[in-house]
Amino acid sequence: VCVCVCVAPDRSELITPEMGDLIKLLLGGAVAVLALLLILSPREVRRSRPATIYLAPILLFGLYLLYPSGANIEDIPDGPTYEELSAHPDDRIHIVFSTSCTHFQQWQSEVLLHSYSKVQQRGRVTRLISGCDPLTEGNFKNNFMHDSKEKVQSRAHIKRTTNPKADFFFTPTFKLAEKFKFANKPFSVQSWANSRASEGTLSENPDEIIVLIDPDMIFLAPITLEPIAKENLLIRTKPQVDGGNVVTRGHPVAAFYPIGVPWAKGGFFNQKWKPMLDADFGGKEFNEAVCGFGSPCLEIDQTSGWNSYSLGPPYMMHWDDFKTFVWTWTKFTIPSAKLTSNDLIAEMWSFAMASAHLKLPHTMLDNMMVSNPNEAGGSSFSEAWGWVDEHLKQPMSCHNPTLPPGRNIPNIIHFCQNQNVMDEHNRPWMFHKGHVPEHILDCDMPLLKPPPDNIFNIQSGTKDRRKAFFICHVFKSINDAVLDYRTTFCPVGTVNTKKSIYLHQHSNNCKPTEHKTCFPLASAKVEGYDFTDP
Repeated sequence: VCVCVCVAPDRSELITPEMGDLIKLLLGGAVAVLALLLILSPREVRRSRPATIYLAPILLFGLYLLYPSGANIEDIPDGPTYEELSAHPDDRIHIVFSTSCTHFQQWQSEVLLHSYSKVQQRGRVTRLISGCDPLTEGNFKNNFMHDSKEKVQSRAHIKRTTNPKADFFFTPTFKLAEKFKFANKPFSVQSWANSRASEGTLSENPDEIIVLIDPDMIFLAPITLEPIAKENLLIRTKPQVDGGNVVTRGHPVAAFYPIGVPWAKGGFFNQKWKPMLDADFGGKEFNEAVCGFGSPCLEIDQTSGWNSYSLGPPYMMHWDDFKTFVWTWTKFTIPSAKLTSNDLIAEMWSFAMASAHLKLPHTMLDNMMVSNPNEAGGSSFSEAWGWVDEHLKQPMSCHNPTLPPGRNIPNIIHFCQNQNVMDEHNRPWMFHKGHVPEHILDCDMPLLKPPPDNIFNIQSGTKDRRKAFFICHVFKSINDAVLDYRTTFCPVGTVNTKKSIYLHQHSNNCKPTEHKTCFPLASAKVEGYDFTDP
């Protein structure tokens, strides 16, 4: 009774009018019983415990008078709805990305999280981390990208970030990832989604939109769910309509990637992987071997596939679709990886096929990302370079690259490719994530040496100006994130602020386990400490 009295008036959604009347009846009965016991109890008992005997019925009688009746319970105002608490649609956004627990992806994650804060992205952000078995912490393991070894970090170290909004979820180690390195992504996402669904952690956010991205991405502008007019979008999917960026149940959105749909009807996968299909899948077509007999995936041809399924991150999907989708995605990744001999983007094809299987055609946008400066851009779309080209008509400082405020800015730079440009002395300046020292976050490491401040302004061709734009923004983002990280976590007086790491593509004799600035793909030449070949 006491629990009901204390809790029920503020929890009117749990108490019906009938229950309110019953509680009040119980209170009245309790008062009567205590009063009767008081009358019938021996005089010695009444004298020995006067406070208990007299105050209990008085207290309950007071609660009886104060407790609302069933009729009044309906008048208790409801608490604020989710829509009232989250007035802005972008608060429904939940950015998610998956990584290993190596230093290589630690610095990428911190740069991403730093840029997330810088553009004031709304919503939530969660980093998924796999392969961090406590028994392997501090031991060497294969780097997921290179044939090298690097130490597994502790979970405490991984959770260091300057982004106060960041959440972390540690997944199991997945056996398939030993053969297919990029299986980490779908299986990590499935583990996280399954954990959230089983724990019921979404009750406060019933319309959450999952935005799945990669760790090698930098925010230039926040992702939004506010409807944008079609003239301010680069919509590849037909028809092109206002609000094409809005995600709802059954209507996901993604970035367009020119990877095609070789798995669909008329695609070249049937011929390319015919020996494997004949040997292990009874001569089935590629799409049937992955999706299964009778799947809607089998109905997709080249036209419908290019219009809805030639896609990549950022992927945006309503939680109600996503929590089911991830199971199909992981299921399809296994045969997709096997058939394509663990192709780099096998998980992207399995993502597309899972979407087709579940009848989730995506609205594909070109304006979400820039990655390859050689893409067409302009009226033919394919990445947001057409937008960037308009901004590139003005001079830009490479040491402080900026974009004018406005809608026509790509959301993300995806630094997954090698870029290079020449300065006025014909010296090459390049960037590839594999060239960045894996220990760049360490207190004593120098920062990256940026290109000359005028390197963008001296470029004449469109593609070279794009490359300079790309390199300048990436260098600035990495140095800012690293310096902020060190200032936050390094002891006073130990932060190295010198910008002296020059990324280059020379052969080298250094060993990654002995030199912090060495990586097998290339090396980072530190001024005053050159261990590389001439």
